[in-house]
Amino acid sequence: MSLRVICKGLCIARDPHPGAWSAAARLAARHAPELQPGIAASVLRSYAAAGGTALDGGREGLPGAVWAALEPRLGELDAAVLLDLLYANAKLSASGWWAAAGSGEAGGGDGGAAAAAAGRAVAEAAWETLPTLCQLLTPRVTALSCADVSMLAAGLAQAQGAAAAAGAAAGAAAGEQAERYGALPRLLSDMLLLRGMRGFGAGNYASVALALGLLGQRDARFWSRMAAEAAGEVPAMDAVQLAKLSGALVAGLGPLAPTEAGPAAAAGEAAAAAAAWRPGASPGPEFVDATFARVESLLGADGTDSGRVAVREWVFLLRALAEWKVVEAEAAGGAGGEAQGSREATLRRLADVVVSGAEAGGAGGVLAGVSPSGQAQLAAVLRATGLGSHALVGRLQDA
Repeated sequence: MSLRVICKGLCIARDPHPGAWSAAARLAARHAPELQPGIAASVLRSYAAAGGTALDGGREGLPGAVWAALEPRLGELDAAVLLDLLYANAKLSASGWWAAAGSGEAGGGDGGAAAAAAGRAVAEAAWETLPTLCQLLTPRVTALSCADVSMLAAGLAQAQGAAAAAGAAAGAAAGEQAERYGALPRLLSDMLLLRGMRGFGAGNYASVALALGLLGQRDARFWSRMAAEAAGEVPAMDAVQLAKLSGALVAGLGPLAPTEAGPAAAAGEAAAAAAAWRPGASPGPEFVDATFARVESLLGADGTDSGRVAVREWVFLLRALAEWKVVEAEAAGGAGGEAQGSREATLRRLADVVVSGAEAGGAGGVLAGVSPSGQAQLAAVLRATGLGSHALVGRLQDA
């Protein structure tokens, strides 16, 4: 059985033997110079997708061995191999930064500190490869399938978000994020519009859009066109797809601001983020109307969660719809009272669902996964919509 197949199988397996990945990584690292580039990149991708240095503590040195073997040959690699290599390094960067960030919060003793240090070292090395790999893949990105484009964009966004959460110097401002990846985000944006939702499928389309928003795509014309084209498909979207697409529009049309440096920002920083919050632009009335209508349908006639939608999706939809309601109200200048009242009722029902999930133990992890500044900004948005007295605002302030 080939090493590539073995590693793919280990990646798919839920609970492989603890020593299986160490043995596979050791074998692959030892023979990396002899492996065909496609096999080496595929093995590294499987290793990264399965957890990276969390699998072997980085002891076997697989990422460094594969990069040392392939770096001199980068110009010869085809698009598929470059994609595997880029995705692997993005995932290694993300998992390493998250491990470093988590160790700073939880401690974990000498063993935990050593594992976090190994993860951070691999993350830093993988992070430095991304601009080069993006530059090499850019001329060939149009040859990728929609599924490959979705995977690539999501991997880069995860790396960017994890670097920012770990306080890495590279996770700076959104404008710098876009520059780091060269022309690749712009080409991915063009592909999203050209192939459309029918080409990508709603799931991949929403995932790529969200990744572009997180990577610093701030072209208002792109987002307006995307929202206009997607509006007609909103009634058929599920909550996950709609939450991702709405989150993408909030990120892409929001004010350009520095990325938060760390998951455990001080209370003063969260308060400053809330005070500095201001709404971004609206994606347009057609998309906003369609999204409110779809959310009302998902909530059900009685305004309660039917259990078909996870609390995480409700949280993201609440943030997006609340912000767009603020924009609408400012534009209306006090007019449209009945419509605004209906919007507020929908938001209140959404907030009720999130609180119910928290009481059932379902939302704690969701709210904990939102940065302190993100929680403070959500509270500020809800206050701006007239929901300042809602129990969810109190939970966000106490989190």
